Amino acid sequence: MTPYNKCRQCAPFGRRTRVPRARCCRRYMPKLRICLLVSISMLSVNAWASSLDGAWQSDAEKTLAWNAKNRVNEPGFLDKLEVILGSSHMVFEAGKLCVFLMPQEKSYQGKRIPIYGFSSDASAYEILAANEHGFVLRVDSSDSEEQILMLVFEESDLFYGVSLDKEEFGSPGYREYFRRIGLAKPVNWQQKKCYEP
Repeated sequence: MTPYNKCRQCAPFGRRTRVPRARCCRRYMPKLRICLLVSISMLSVNAWASSLDGAWQSDAEKTLAWNAKNRVNEPGFLDKLEVILGSSHMVFEAGKLCVFLMPQEKSYQGKRIPIYGFSSDASAYEILAANEHGFVLRVDSSDSEEQILMLVFEESDLFYGVSLDKEEFGSPGYREYFRRIGLAKPVNWQQKKCYEP
C-alpha cells in the first residue's frame, strides 16, 4: 500500500488529502528552491556576459568632460588627451578580447598629428564577478602580465574601466569611457594580430 501524508501545502486549509508521500511538496520544496536559485543565477550571468560582447570605442567627448570636471589637471593635459582619445577600441567575444587603435589625424597646437594603427594579440578573459553595475574581469595576454579589470557601466552602452594596479601612469584619478559601436569589418580571431586597422 502506498503511504500518504497530510500536507497543508498539498491540501490547503487543513483538508485531508490522499497525496503519496513520494510526491508531497514538503519533501521536494527545498530541492526545488535550490534548482530555481541555480537556474536564475545562471541566467543572470549569461545575460550580463552577452551585454559585454561587442565592439567598444574610446568616447572622447565623455572622457574629456569627466576629467575636466573631476580631476586636477596640469596645464595642457586635456589638450594632449584630446589628441589620443577616440582611437582606442576593444572587442569582447565569448571569453576573448581584442584591443587595437584606429589610425587617424588630430590637430595639436596648429599641427596635424598622425595616430598610427595598432593591434594587440588576442587575449583571453574570464568574468570573475558581475552585478547590475558591471563586471570584474581577469585578462590573460600573451604579451603582458595578468590584469584584473573592473568595468563600471553608467549606461547599457557606456562604461569606464579601472585596473587593479599600483601604476597610475602619472595621471591619478584619470578615467576613460568606452561606448558600444559597430565595426566596419569583423575581428579575425585566427590571426596573431586580431584586427587590421
